[in-house]
Amino acid sequence: MRQRYIGMILAGLVFAAWGCRGDPTAQLRSGPASLSLSINFGFLGVGKKGPVLVVAQDAQLNPVPLDPINATSANPAIATVAPDTSRHFPDGVTHPFAVTGVAAGTTIVTFAGGALKDSVIVTVQ
Repeated sequence: MRQRYIGMILAGLVFAAWGCRGDPTAQLRSGPASLSLSINFGFLGVGKKGPVLVVAQDAQLNPVPLDPINATSANPAIATVAPDTSRHFPDGVTHPFAVTGVAAGTTIVTFAGGALKDSVIVTVQ
């Protein structure tokens, strides 16, 4: 009877070790899969700045480094975008940008890095 219990315990340990070999999610960490945009404004006033943080993420939504990340405004007469040099992030994965309202209207600001692209609608009042 005791040998049967020991055999069952050993078989359970073997199956547990076999099931835990390797990382089943390793293929999801194969580099940047998406861009995450964090905006802190709904509307901008003319001459006002609004911050945007851009972070590249892998398929598991872990932040990963991606350089360079570029930003463009579809209509620079309404809003411009530039890297925010006043903010520094030591993690190397967070990229700060500042969107500045130029004239009343709505435009799209696009952020791109590598093959990844995302955009945000900016309304200037």
